[in-house]
This record gives sequence, structure tokens and C-alpha cells, in this order.
Amino acid sequence: ACDPLKADACSATGACACGNKAACGAGLHCVGGTCVCDPVTCTGCCANATTCKTGLDPKDIWYSENLGLADFLSLFGSGEDYKRSRVYRTASMRESPTDLVIYYSGHGAPSTSGATKGKGYLVPVDADLLAIQSTGYPIDELLQNVAAMKAEKVIGRSWICFDACFSGQGGDGGLLIKNVSGIAVKPVAPKARIAESVVMFASSGEEFASWYPEEKHGLFTYFLLKGLSGEADENGDRSIAIPELESYLRKWVPRY
Repeated sequence: ACDPLKADACSATGACACGNKAACGAGLHCVGGTCVCDPVTCTGCCANATTCKTGLDPKDIWYSENLGLADFLSLFGSGEDYKRSRVYRTASMRESPTDLVIYYSGHGAPSTSGATKGKGYLVPVDADLLAIQSTGYPIDELLQNVAAMKAEKVIGRSWICFDACFSGQGGDGGLLIKNVSGIAVKPVAPKARIAESVVMFASSGEEFASWYPEEKHGLFTYFLLKGLSGEADENGDRSIAIPELESYLRKWVPRY
């Protein structure tokens, strides 16, 4: 049977169809009889319902894979000198505060000992998980740096998402640190708070963020993109509010 949420075409009357009548264009899919942006196949947001565009200057979209610790420091800076970061240097050149979106999909891990026990870190590709305090990038440091940029009015609004968990487990529930009996550490929530900002995590506490193999995405990422494509628009006003998105994610992610 046709699934209207996954149908790839719309009929001339606007009803969803499984056939090839008035097929939606590239980067679009059929939701409720209307061709709308599908962020799963269209990178970024759409300027309107019929074309797949970001509406942003390509140089303002930074995409990186397999970051080492030096790459994290270059992008976001250290706690001692965030003004040397690429984000600060670029944003400070603008005439008005720049809105910032940071999206991280990858591994996170907690510190397992000492004064930083439970503190969450992003895991660079060159990290040593047994020495994550010195080879990982602290979540707190990232949020504190963005907060400092906000305080200087270099950054305007910000939206920061982490499709990662900080329990020391991978998406399959296995331990990231091998050959140990277990990590009896409860991750500690980041302390930084940023005005006019939203920070979203795929999981909390000792939960782990799952992979969605069939869709080749993290589970959180997949449903976040589907929600932003229009499925989270509960009141049908063609605008996605944060409470709507949160409600959508809480409804669908736990089902998988």
C-alpha cells in the first residue's frame, strides 16, 4: 500500500500517489499532497516548496568529516583563546551578529576518572579514549565559547545539535573502550547556558544514540530531518517551532 509520507509523486489534484504522476522534483518528497523539501536527500533547507535550495552562500556552509582534535580547536577554539577560532574570526568580520548552526554526528565519550569524571567529550578520530580528558574536545568548552561569542554580540541566535551519546557506548550498545568490563560512569550534563539558543542531544544520561542502518543515518538525525521537512508542522502553518520539533522527535525516535 502507498505510504503518503514516503510517496515520491503527487497527482495533478494534489493527492499523494505511488505512480509517476506529476513527480516531485529532486530533493523533494510528497507530504499531505504537497511537494516539500526533503532534507534527507536535499542538503540544507529549501527556499520554497518546489525547489531544493539552501538560500545561503555556499561559503557559509562548512562541512567536515573525520575531524582530529586540531580541527575542533581550529573551528571552535580552546577555552583559553576562542577568539582564534575560525567561527569567531569569520563572524567578527560581519556587520551584524551572525546566526550559528552547529550539527555534530559522531561519537561522544565521558571522562572516567579524576576531577572531570562524567564530563562529556566529542571524540576526534585521533583521540585516545583512555585519555579522553586530553585528547577529546569538551562539550562544555564548545558551549562556553559560543556563549562568550554571544556575549560579545559576534554571534546572534544559535542552534547546536549532537547526534551522539556520552555514555561510552556506540550505537549498537557496545563499549567504545574495548577490553574493559564496563564503564560505571554517569555522564554529567553540560553547565553552559546560552541566550537565544537551542541545544539538542540525541540522548541523555546513560542512554546511547542509535544508528538507523536502513536509512544510512543516525536515528536522531533521520527524524530531525524528516521533522524539519514538514512532518513536525503540527498546526499546518508551514513553520516549524522548536516545541513542535521536540514533540515530533519524542514521538518517533523512541519507537525505533
